[in-house]
Amino acid sequence: MLNIKVKMLTIYIIRFLNVNKTEFIEKARAIYGDEYDYSMVPERLENYSVIPIRCYVHGLFYESVYNFLKGCGCFECNNKEIK
Repeated sequence: MLNIKVKMLTIYIIRFLNVNKTEFIEKARAIYGDEYDYSMVPERLENYSVIPIRCYVHGLFYESVYNFLKGCGCFECNNKEIK
């Protein structure tokens, strides 16, 4: 089910390259819930902007808006799920 949401959001994102902070946070929370802190995200961003996101478990990491909303998330959290 999560993959379907991610694919639908990815298609939506590709159509609208520029988003503001509020729109980004709404989309991110639809995918990840409250796993991340978005307080450092700038007000205006583009699809391929690299932004700071804080994982509550592993700390600060940087990811592009596009990849993050595609489901990439925190690298360390994702590696733990694979093992």
